[in-house]
Amino acid sequence: LSRRRLSIQKELDEYVLENELCQRLMTIPGIGIINATALFAAIGNASQFANPRELSVWLGVTPKQYASGGKSYMGRMSKRGNQYLRKQLIHGARTLIHRT
Repeated sequence: LSRRRLSIQKELDEYVLENELCQRLMTIPGIGIINATALFAAIGNASQFANPRELSVWLGVTPKQYASGGKSYMGRMSKRGNQYLRKQLIHGARTLIHRT
């Protein structure tokens, strides 16, 4: 198991070195190699989202916002997105909170 883990770790390290977007994702506090590669695999370059809020709603970490005229209100959190990715990002955020 240790050899298999090291083999997978080596593959991920090589992939991140080749991929500029993964390297940029890793500059975000709380995101390491695993989260960066998982995010890249799930969303690519994120061109399908008009803004960062749409990405967070898609992941299910923030509620959807509705607006009409002068009123706006928050909907509910759908938790429809990638459950693994959401869990990994939350764990990264918790780790970051405990470090500070």
